[in-house]
Amino acid sequence: MNARLKLLLLFVLATLFWLAVAAGAGVGEPWDTAGYWTIWYPVSLLLAACGGYIVGRGTRKNTSWAAGAIVTLAQLPVMGFGAGTSGLWPAGLLVLLVLAIPAMALATLAGWVAHRKKAARGAGRLSSGIGERDQSAP
Repeated sequence: MNARLKLLLLFVLATLFWLAVAAGAGVGEPWDTAGYWTIWYPVSLLLAACGGYIVGRGTRKNTSWAAGAIVTLAQLPVMGFGAGTSGLWPAGLLVLLVLAIPAMALATLAGWVAHRKKAARGAGRLSSGIGERDQSAP
């Protein structure tokens, strides 16, 4: 599965996550929930890291940072459905962009770890015979 499809699926999953958070609390915007800072935003950071790991595992270019942005910015459509449009959208977008920075950093780190693990496994398979003596030679 290519990175774009993974990121699209992550957007759908993140949007459903934020919809569940808002609907479960009976609010229009996810950050209006009582546990946003203590539960839901930290869970979203974990989701961003998992998304970054999955995206980073399969690509050569480091696009895993986008997982963090997607998870955080997936709150925008939820805000649009739940709270409607208002003059506060620009301020809300600015807040989400700031909140996306730690998520993008964690997703990038997770993608880097995934890429390094994949490269180490690949190098291990390629170099398994290097340095071994040929036992058949006299």
